[in-house]
This record gives sequence, structure tokens and C-alpha cells, in this order.
Amino acid sequence: MSGDARLSACSTAPFRAAEFRSREEFESYLKENERLMADRWLHEQSLASRSDRVVLDGTCGLCLEEAEFTSHTDGGEATAAGRVPNWREGMMCSCDRRLINRQRALLHYVLDTGALEPWMRVLGLGDMAAMQPVLQTCSARLVSGPGALLQAARERDGLKNPDYHLILSADQLTRATAVKDLFAMLRRILVSGGQFVFTAAFDPRAAPGEAAGPDRPCDWSLIPQLLDGGFANAKACLYWSEEFGYLGPGNFIFAAQAA
Repeated sequence: MSGDARLSACSTAPFRAAEFRSREEFESYLKENERLMADRWLHEQSLASRSDRVVLDGTCGLCLEEAEFTSHTDGGEATAAGRVPNWREGMMCSCDRRLINRQRALLHYVLDTGALEPWMRVLGLGDMAAMQPVLQTCSARLVSGPGALLQAARERDGLKNPDYHLILSADQLTRATAVKDLFAMLRRILVSGGQFVFTAAFDPRAAPGEAAGPDRPCDWSLIPQLLDGGFANAKACLYWSEEFGYLGPGNFIFAAQAA
């Protein structure tokens, strides 16, 4: 069976993640798993290199093929042994899709959890170019590109048939975004029970309510803001897997359901 056929059948590897609905839950998890988190960090540090890239063997969680994950060290954390790559923006898969860590994980999550099915209407926000071939394989009813959100909102106001089953956003959200209005708009164009799944620059240790800015990561205030915007079951999902090319200390996917 071809990789595309497997994707359309949603036959991916299981996506493992720890789920949190508040900063308190996350802090409790860290205390309970202090040794695990330390071991992960030490392992990632041990992969520091003076070469221009780090290449690790593994398996693509989307197509289930053997793969190599390539991460460039330029700009990475400096250590005595070299530089540790930015794993979240690296670990590019050697399969035909050439997706980096966070892009591949976002697709892996929605396919494994059933959030993406072939019959669904899907709205993609942010830079979806690299993910678009997979999304189009999985759903022929995909709308994405510049202005996609405004187009969807206008259609909804015009009482057409714009209601989406899934909204995907790839690192589009910042703390400078007017999230209250944005989340309310997204809820309005989702069918009841529809899913909003996204990645964002996120600092799980940041204190909620700090001054927002385009260069500052999001914090745990995202969760109550999603609930205030008309969503339910809002959660942050922490994932990590060397086998699937998901190294990094802060790999989070956020998901919420239209109430």
C-alpha cells in the first residue's frame, strides 16, 4: 500500500502525549516525572555536534516508513561539545513530505485522534504549504492560504455553508494576537463538536498575564481564553519521541472542541 493510501485510511502510528488543562496540572506532572524529563534533556544535550547538522534514524509516524531526521545546528544552543539543534524547527523527515518536527506532529495528532477524516471541511491557518499535500490527500475539502480566515468569516456572515469540522493553525498564534476575538470567530465558523487544533510558540513556565508582544511566547492563559471563546475540552498536549523524530523540551499541540 502506498504512503498516500495509508494516510487516507488514517493508518498512522499511535500518537503518544501527556495532556494538561492547566499550568497546575503541568507542574504536577513535572514533579512526578522529574527523572524522566531530566533523562530526556541529558540525552538531547548528548547529541550536540560541531557538524552543521545532526541526523538520527527513526520512523515516520505518518507513512510508517524508516526515515532519517535531519536537524541543522546553526543557531542552536552552544555547549562544550558543540551545538544542540532547535529540535522543534528541525528533525526534517527524509520521506517525500520533508516535514519538520512540529508540522509532522500536528498532522500525526489529527490523523491518529480522528480529528481529520476524508469527509470533513478543513480550514488551514498560517503557513500550511509544506503540510498541504498531506491535508489534500486526507481531505478534498481543504481551504487554506492568505486571507482564508477572513473568507470563512464572510461566508458565515453571508449565511452560506462555511461551517468547518476542523481548523488547523500552524504557529500562527502569538501573544500579540487579540485571542479573545479570534477564538470567538473561530468558534463561530466551526460546527458544534468541531475541533480547533494548533501549534504556537509556547513557554509552559511563563507566568500568565505578562505583557504580550509579537516576540513573546504564549502561556497557560490560552486554556481559559479558549473556554471563554466558546470552546470546551481545551488542552495542551506534550509530546516527545526519538523514534518518531519529536525531540525537544517544549513540544506542545493545543486542541479544543466547539461547545
